Amino acid sequence: MTTEYGKNNPAGQDIRKERLEELLDLDARILKLLVRRSQRLGKESTWRRSQGKQRIDTALEKSLWAEWENAGRSGDLPPRLLRQLFNLVNLFGQDDAKGRRRADAYMLAPQRTPVAVSMTAPRCLRRTRLWMVLAAACGRPLALDAIILNDPFIELVKSLNQAGGSVSWIGDDRAEAQRSEGLVFEDKLIFAGDDALNFHLLLGLALGGAGRMKFSGGSGLKLLDLSAVNTVLPKLGARLVPLNPHGDGLPARLECGGDMAARVTLPEFASPELAAGLALAAWSYPQGLVLDFSPRPGLRSALVEVVEVLQAAGIDADLGDTICRVAPGKPVFPESPVLPPDAVLAAHLLALPIFADGKITLGGFRRADLDHPALAALGGLGADMQLDGDRLVCSALKLPEQDIDLGDAPELFPLGVALALRSRRELLVRAPHGADLDDAIQFLDHLGASYSAEEDGLRVSPSELHWEGSWASPSPYFCLASALVSFLRPGIAIENPGMLTALWPQFWNLFNTLPSGRMKPKAQEPENDAPTRRRIKIGR
Repeated sequence: MTTEYGKNNPAGQDIRKERLEELLDLDARILKLLVRRSQRLGKESTWRRSQGKQRIDTALEKSLWAEWENAGRSGDLPPRLLRQLFNLVNLFGQDDAKGRRRADAYMLAPQRTPVAVSMTAPRCLRRTRLWMVLAAACGRPLALDAIILNDPFIELVKSLNQAGGSVSWIGDDRAEAQRSEGLVFEDKLIFAGDDALNFHLLLGLALGGAGRMKFSGGSGLKLLDLSAVNTVLPKLGARLVPLNPHGDGLPARLECGGDMAARVTLPEFASPELAAGLALAAWSYPQGLVLDFSPRPGLRSALVEVVEVLQAAGIDADLGDTICRVAPGKPVFPESPVLPPDAVLAAHLLALPIFADGKITLGGFRRADLDHPALAALGGLGADMQLDGDRLVCSALKLPEQDIDLGDAPELFPLGVALALRSRRELLVRAPHGADLDDAIQFLDHLGASYSAEEDGLRVSPSELHWEGSWASPSPYFCLASALVSFLRPGIAIENPGMLTALWPQFWNLFNTLPSGRMKPKAQEPENDAPTRRRIKIGR
């Protein structure tokens, strides 16, 4: 006789595995909320100690316990154990944990010397992936030079090759697509990694075929909400069925091949990645596709780069205020397309002189690249930017003196907060849609900065900064902001610098070799030996 979890019951083993995965996901969410609660309570506790009061306000503690008690009754939790847990959780915010530093934390203590950096600007991360997906889908050769081979790009290369592509990367900054038969998804199991954009780009292309296939992914995609996807796919003759009964994300089975509508309206809760994935693949659909995103006009910013890449590849595509139209066709494009600088990463480099003085020169710019809202805003915030040929030379003339609005990219919100800390005035940092105010508040709390939350952002006031202990950065962009702020307050300690390494592998080497930013050259090969190139190719 076997039990549900017996060795002779594969279905029972699958159920048990799913339950364990669900528990892991729940615990991850609980711990993230616990960290946030502890930081909020810790700030209150620190202020009360400075006033000579007890660490937690009695009225606040009673209110908090009332919430716990009500939830415990509705969930039939033992009152005695619940009270013990409540007392223990409160200790996290009162035991001076913020002052403790992890032994392996990454210390940021740059030289306080004016920077003198000259380098090629990092190429656009999104366009790098868009071009490679397009080349693999068409089976056309393509070479991308001076790019950032980060984790999302490498995961995408592996996924494309699983679908029949022939893509590889060479050295540290070059990738190639070889001529192939294109991508085939039918009956395949594609591991999409952890990046939502990669998954939606692959999904968009898979819709153009017929049959069944499966997508799987890492922990990030297991928690993906596919409700918006499944609102749209039936109109494109497809459906995506989650295979985990306890979750709405991957793994999932795609069934496609039905009649595809020529026009689709995206719901107001559609993600930018879904819009980009459908638009980039629409040339492969029988009638092309008209995307109506009027329920959420903010999706337009996610489609600008996609449409520009399609146009550069000879596809008839245009973008209006609420409509994106892509005609059917066959892409024809140069083997080595021009990639503009990544505006988000370049903005952080161009802000260096504002924090450290000196000058930075970034190659690979065109006049049109300076129209990006973030780069244009830096000029108004004190940076002097001059274009000399394709070299953008930036130095700082003054500190930021006006409210900070770096555009609609939520990735730039941490940079805006850092610029406000550099100013000697009270400034409002506008939060774009999708920016997490709580993450910024945690950052400011660690620095002991003065601020107030407002409807459209954070108002940051001049204050003396200090830093105790270490922190786990909530995003790679807060790692970048921490690096800039460390010029104002050296000693910032980050517990997870690898988060930024996954996005921008070269940054910490650049930061640690300031003021020049020149990394040590690699050892030269002996003259009598032929130079070798490292090629890494992932098999199909």
